[in-house]
Amino acid sequence: MYVSGIIWAFIGCFMSDANFSMKDFTHGFTSSVYMIIGFLSCGGIYISLVMKHLDNLHKSFASAVSIILVVILSLFLFEGVHIGLYFLFGSSIVCFAIMLYNSVNE
Repeated sequence: MYVSGIIWAFIGCFMSDANFSMKDFTHGFTSSVYMIIGFLSCGGIYISLVMKHLDNLHKSFASAVSIILVVILSLFLFEGVHIGLYFLFGSSIVCFAIMLYNSVNE
C-alpha cells in the first residue's frame, strides 16, 4: 500500500545526495536497530488486523497494550532500559481502562 511513498522517499534521497547508496543508508545499524524495526513492523501489522476486524476503540486499547508489551520486552533484550514512575502510572491506567471497558455487560 505504501509503495508510492517508498518510491518518492528514495527519489528524495537520490536527489539530495548524488553519491547515495544503500550501504550508506544502513551504515551504523546494529542488531538492536533491526530488532526494534521488527518489533514496530509487527506491531503495525497487528494494529491493521485489529482495525480490519474491530472498531477504533479496540485499536486504541491494542496500541496502548502493544506499547506496554514492547517496553517490557525491551527490559529483557536491551541493556540500560529502566521503567520509570510515569510508565508504571500510565500502564496501570491503561489496564484499568481495559478492565472497565470489558466489565460492561452488553
